[in-house]
Amino acid sequence: MTHRFYITPKELNLKNETAVIIGAEYDHASKALRLGVGDEIELFDGRGNVFDAKIVSAEKKMYHVDIKEKFKEDLDYSLAVYIGLPKGRKMDVIVNMLTQAGATLIGAYKSKYTEAKGGAEKAQRLNKIAVESCKQSKRSWLPKISPGLEFGDMLREIKGAKKTVVFYENADSYIEPEQFKSDDLALIIGPEGGFAQEEIESLKGGNVIISRLSDAILRVETAALAAVQLGRYAQLA
Repeated sequence: MTHRFYITPKELNLKNETAVIIGAEYDHASKALRLGVGDEIELFDGRGNVFDAKIVSAEKKMYHVDIKEKFKEDLDYSLAVYIGLPKGRKMDVIVNMLTQAGATLIGAYKSKYTEAKGGAEKAQRLNKIAVESCKQSKRSWLPKISPGLEFGDMLREIKGAKKTVVFYENADSYIEPEQFKSDDLALIIGPEGGFAQEEIESLKGGNVIISRLSDAILRVETAALAAVQLGRYAQLA
């Protein structure tokens, strides 16, 4: 199996077809995987670019690699997911799972009954989790991660989506599978404390569908993954 590593633009020199592996990626390659000169690896930049490469030299805390071949994976869909900001480290689990499942944007919003505070300060840690999930799942596009959105910010963002599905435990009905069909889909999962009635009213109208997701009350992590899997399956079918 060819091991995969994340690389940033400053570590990549496409003109010379070379790159360097440093920091946490170097530590993982050298200490955990015991890779060295002559080993073939795969690089990705989180923007759809994938590179077959080979380690050609090493120095303290750095591998130099030659790029052998470049591939471009197009992103032909949008799948944005907005979750009521959860307590504790639940966003770590959510970002891990939703990145693997194919979400292109993962946002956490504050609402009237949201119990968790903050959110924006978690962005760096959550981005690192998304990188590891991309490496594991062989996805080449990192999702945009927006923790700590205000409710109004989320409302403005979803206006750009062709279709939005709001999952609400008190909705009258379930969405039909064919209603998920859209290459530009936004999904909204309610907060752990539930939606306030005025929040549901503000979400109604336009291209928004309000639906139940399950006949049970799901954990936010479970609901988010189930919703994304439904949406992505509809996009692929």
